[in-house]
Amino acid sequence: MLYNISLKADNRVAFFNQIKNNDYDCVKMSHDQFSKIPQSPEMQQQILQAELDSVEENLEVLKQQAHNVSSFYAAASRGRRLPLTDRMTGQRWLVHYGKTTL
Repeated sequence: MLYNISLKADNRVAFFNQIKNNDYDCVKMSHDQFSKIPQSPEMQQQILQAELDSVEENLEVLKQQAHNVSSFYAAASRGRRLPLTDRMTGQRWLVHYGKTTL
């Protein structure tokens, strides 16, 4: 088991090679660690779109159950939509112009 592995650039490649080359039954990592796995702009766009769709679906459910939902939760859900929309716009630009930081 690997614990508290730093995913700074110098450790990242070794960490992912260890995952790739070993016969692990399961690999657990934080969202932050997972987000550092290099992915194509197209894949990043698909992931962001799925997350945005989930937020939109949650907002629709909140709207239908307005009387049973705290205002804090509703505001937090609405607040999550804007950063995702901004990131989607950036990913569309990367895909369109073929620029990437990978």
